[in-house]
Amino acid sequence: MSGRLEQLARQIRRLRTSASEPARTLQRALHLCLDLAREHTNDDNGDFAALAAKGVIAPDVAERLNALTEKERLADSDVTQPAIVDIDVFLRSIELGTPAQPLEVPPLGSSPKLPPGTHRSSVNVSGRVVSLVGRDGRAFILVDDRPVGQPFDLASVPMSASELERAPDGTVTIEWPGLLRIVVDADFHSARAEIPL
Repeated sequence: MSGRLEQLARQIRRLRTSASEPARTLQRALHLCLDLAREHTNDDNGDFAALAAKGVIAPDVAERLNALTEKERLADSDVTQPAIVDIDVFLRSIELGTPAQPLEVPPLGSSPKLPPGTHRSSVNVSGRVVSLVGRDGRAFILVDDRPVGQPFDLASVPMSASELERAPDGTVTIEWPGLLRIVVDADFHSARAEIPL
């Protein structure tokens, strides 16, 4: 993931929490989106419409993002759920190279405290944190601290570096080579673990 994509993912997460300056956070996110749009259109004067013309984002998303960036000054009231969804769609579209479907982006709370002896390995995926949490030979997968998939047997949570791969349909595979593969569906509502034999 490029530095700008990581920064945009962080801004989306801030918008999903109680950011102390929501309008300023939205402004930063929009600047990053515009920089990425210009980077992908190879045009310093490009905008979201140019990116939509290339088939990377949907025209309606481009129109709404252009309207927000054209505002002279953003207010906290501009930080709406639809605006956050559009920025999330933009991020995932850039990552996939094709228009992504809108997904729910609920507010984020603080992470629950894990019981002693629990191990966690986390990966940032499209502004979401996908975690593998395990204890006493059992593990489960979380997306933004929400359980997805079924618990499964796992001797220990891999703490080494993982590899991330996106399929054209938005499915994400996180792999700890030779140890474990997690496949997260495009909607981030379900996931499955694959343990090599």
